[in-house]
Amino acid sequence: MKRITALFATDFSSSAENALNYFINFARPFEVKLFVLHVVEVPLIPTEVPYERMFEKQVSDKIELGVKLMKTTTRILELCNNIEVNHILAEGDPQEEINKASDKYNVDLIIMGNKKGGFFTRIFSGDTVAGMIENGSRKILAISEDVHFRPLKTIVYACAISVRDHNNINELSEYAKEFDAEIIILNVRDKLEQEYPEIAAVMLDEIMDHVHYKNIKLITKTGTNVSAIIKKFIDEIDTDLVVMATHHRNFLEAILSGSTTEKVLNISSHPMLIFHLQGNTKGW
Repeated sequence: MKRITALFATDFSSSAENALNYFINFARPFEVKLFVLHVVEVPLIPTEVPYERMFEKQVSDKIELGVKLMKTTTRILELCNNIEVNHILAEGDPQEEINKASDKYNVDLIIMGNKKGGFFTRIFSGDTVAGMIENGSRKILAISEDVHFRPLKTIVYACAISVRDHNNINELSEYAKEFDAEIIILNVRDKLEQEYPEIAAVMLDEIMDHVHYKNIKLITKTGTNVSAIIKKFIDEIDTDLVVMATHHRNFLEAILSGSTTEKVLNISSHPMLIFHLQGNTKGW
């Protein structure tokens, strides 16, 4: 049985609760150590507010949030016998605290509820999911509000295909085999060269040489609007999980070109597992 160390970042919204419900069902085949994290963003307090009043409110808020965390922890334990649960109440910037906790507890997977919105709105409003996609380093399971769990039978890994994808696909296969799911590698290209059939055969052979899972096939689509092509494909086959790999961008790159992963997340109605590529490896 695969062991997962996961972190569920919650703001106690309906979106977060939906993501937790999804993960509880997703995690049933696995042995899970789960950290439930809520981050209190420390507001700027006007100087005219008396310190005593400010202190009393902070104490009251922490007690209330602690109770909410305990209720969430209790609910998970009542529903699952394969999940060990701990809860964390932190103060500061949500992205920083999520990364700190992930590093401290060596987290494999971060679970987050996704509230759909336009790319520019999400970037400029400081959306935590968008920030973690752009700046995080751990895998993210992002669940939009209209997504509900169903057993994984078809998983689509959409990628440009590089050597680094071999590692991701191999890791993905550890999840797939618990559900006996098929992995479809979706390769989107601007155009198909005359020699592409031979290239595709070599790419698939290289993947199969590195991946310890046989229920895998490669499908290629052509076009320049990558996010639209991916959405059309995953809708047509009604996939159960979309997987993509992204890489870090600076602020200007994020504004000018955006993230294909982020775009697909916000136009599709499928759960998404997001890997982070390091270095200069091409990602979406």
